Amino acid sequence: MRSIANPHWDHVEEHEPPRPRRVIKRKKPHYRGSKSGYMGVSHAAHSKRKPWKAYHRKSGQYITIGYFTTKEAAARAYNREARRLFGRGTFLNPV
Repeated sequence: MRSIANPHWDHVEEHEPPRPRRVIKRKKPHYRGSKSGYMGVSHAAHSKRKPWKAYHRKSGQYITIGYFTTKEAAARAYNREARRLFGRGTFLNPV
């Protein structure tokens, strides 16, 4: 127990409630709010026949994997490419 006579604790009362911890808000991953709902898959509005684009980012550059008719096919293509480039421990889309 602290001594009240301690000059370093004169400003603290004995029954002072603890200060609440600051809550740090973290940004959600970008794919959660996307149209596709998958990581590495976006909607390519300029392409009518194959409107879903699969891509990955490496060394700060976006590399297009390809264009697909369904977002699930694009997500599977992203999974194959991610496994090939980044190994088994990488995040994969739940398709």
